[in-house]
Amino acid sequence: MVAPKDDEKDATFGLLYNALDFLVSALEHLQGDPSARKVKYGVLHLSAGVALLLKEPLRRRDPKLLFHNADKFSEAAYTAGNFQSVGVDECIKRLDQIGVPVPLTARTAIQALKRERNRLEHLGARIAVRELSAITASVLSSPWTSCATSWGTSVETRRS
Repeated sequence: MVAPKDDEKDATFGLLYNALDFLVSALEHLQGDPSARKVKYGVLHLSAGVALLLKEPLRRRDPKLLFHNADKFSEAAYTAGNFQSVGVDECIKRLDQIGVPVPLTARTAIQALKRERNRLEHLGARIAVRELSAITASVLSSPWTSCATSWGTSVETRRS
């Protein structure tokens, strides 16, 4: 996995790179005593990072698994990014189907994160930083997350 250089005018960001970058950004936003705005972006970036991390094994198995409606897969739509991708719940089901189960503890933490993100994003709800810290720790300390992030060691060095 190669990170784009800061001075590149055109850059390609692969799915796994984006997942890990969102996770790093979430941690940067949530460290120390974050402001309300930093908490908001920490939650959003953590949620995005987890969702993308869940999608990586689907992409590796068969890119059509990323499509909400896999029957509508086309290489042209895929390479153009012109498709609706699977949501977190469907992604977890598909991972089970391809033999990459997400442990119950991780599922519980991911669902809690999803609820908080939805409340925050769609309802403007308040979120307790302490509660968010517990959710974040639960998501990131899951054995599944550790395994998933290790996929980066086997990613080709090109930015695919």
